[in-house]
Amino acid sequence: FGSGNSPQAEDFDGEGEDSEDMSIKKLAEKLNLASSKELEEIIEMLEDRPQVIFYGPPGTGKTYIAEELAKYLSGSDERVEVIQFHPSYGYEDFIEGWRPSEEGKFKLIDGVLKNFAQKAKDDPGNKFVLVIDEINRANLSKVIGELFYLLEKRGKEITLQYSDEKFELPENLKIIGTMNTADRSIA
Repeated sequence: FGSGNSPQAEDFDGEGEDSEDMSIKKLAEKLNLASSKELEEIIEMLEDRPQVIFYGPPGTGKTYIAEELAKYLSGSDERVEVIQFHPSYGYEDFIEGWRPSEEGKFKLIDGVLKNFAQKAKDDPGNKFVLVIDEINRANLSKVIGELFYLLEKRGKEITLQYSDEKFELPENLKIIGTMNTADRSIA
């Protein structure tokens, strides 16, 4: 896959169905894909199930494509969040966790997902895309916790383990994960 400049969201603006098809084709060209068919299928999958995982050998452009597709889908860099999982990444980083405060006490802090989900919930007219790079490098059961349920049951709520708050993933939040199929650092 290519490694050109990142296209801006305005590069893909258009009106009507024909312009939308053309913008997908333009994105496919920028990503050096043979055709836009793969992107169209991914977008269709994200409408049906709001999460996908790109997998394959290292260095094949999965992250680059995920980030550019996220910009295209959201229409704005401000509605895209990119994080990378690693072995020490935990639930406390991703959803919520107790952290020391300046006063020497512990305070419950929202994680990346909880903050980003709130942004999406506050702006239901727009799509938000979370890109999780190297999703298989973390202990997914530990990091995601009760979120496994919400990935299948959008619109449902669960109670979070630390705050006892009700939490749900908004319909306008899409998740794109990337993972390497051959990586010596993964047990």
